[in-house]
Amino acid sequence: MTKCSECRKRKAKRSCPALGTQICPQCCGKMRGREIDCPADCSYLDKHSAYQEKRIIERDKKALSSPTEDILRDERIAWLALHAEIPIFSLAARQKNLRDRDAYAAFLYARKRLEKKGSLILLSDTALDSSSPLGEAVINSMEGCRYQKRIILPGESLSYSIEEMLKVLDRILLSVRTAAGENLSGTNYLEQMLMRISQLQSASEENNL
Repeated sequence: MTKCSECRKRKAKRSCPALGTQICPQCCGKMRGREIDCPADCSYLDKHSAYQEKRIIERDKKALSSPTEDILRDERIAWLALHAEIPIFSLAARQKNLRDRDAYAAFLYARKRLEKKGSLILLSDTALDSSSPLGEAVINSMEGCRYQKRIILPGESLSYSIEEMLKVLDRILLSVRTAAGENLSGTNYLEQMLMRISQLQSASEENNL
């Protein structure tokens, strides 16, 4: 049997209409809707989306809970949250088949990756399922974020701690789940996020005129 055109290791059991090649189920699941621009009528995209959404939510709902107070009321933390969403915003503006589940998976990957980075002990249950270019982009954007205050006091740090990044990602994951409800295959969160950041950009441009 033909080997997967992506990993070159496993047996290719699926015909990918986007790539025009044969790929294995594992690569299909990992890349579907993220690294592969899947057509809307792809049978594998429809067949597995509901299962993936339920698995993602059920797997992590115990670890993430509603915050006792909205941390985004803090301007400094809100600035970090904005930077966490920018990679998702940029991709969603270009790639129309992006779904809420893709954003959720990227934020969740970023959280687990940062949690491992900030821990001195690597526990087996914190292992990542697979690599996520979009999740890595979220991490890079957050790590490169610096709070832009008009007045800088001596000795004041403009960077963010890993603990603050984790709290922001928990808050964003809650936002995605709240907006998406039981339908992560939809775009409720993405549409709200696109409108919100677009309005911020427009307001910023007007202030700079």
